[in-house]
Amino acid sequence: MAMIIGELGFLGVICMLILFGLVIAGISMHLKNEKPFTKVIVLLPFIYALLTSPVDTVMVSKSIIIVMFAILYMCLYIKKTNEKREET
Repeated sequence: MAMIIGELGFLGVICMLILFGLVIAGISMHLKNEKPFTKVIVLLPFIYALLTSPVDTVMVSKSIIIVMFAILYMCLYIKKTNEKREET
C-alpha cells in the first residue's frame, strides 16, 4: 500500500480497496453454493496478497497475475467438478 500511496495518493488506495472488495464479492458470488471453507481456500491467495501489500509490492508488480490466475483456476476447477457431480 505504501507504494500505491506514493504513486496514486489516498484516493488511489481507496479505489484499490474498493476494487479488492468487488473482486472478493464477485468470487464469493461465483462460489455461492460452496462451503465456507472452500471459499476461504479460493480467496486465500488474494487475501495473502492484500495482507502482504504493506511490506511487499505484490499488488503493483507482475506477481499479482499469478495470484489472480490461481484464483481463476480454482474457481473453474470447482465449477467443473460440480458439473461432473451433477451429471452422475
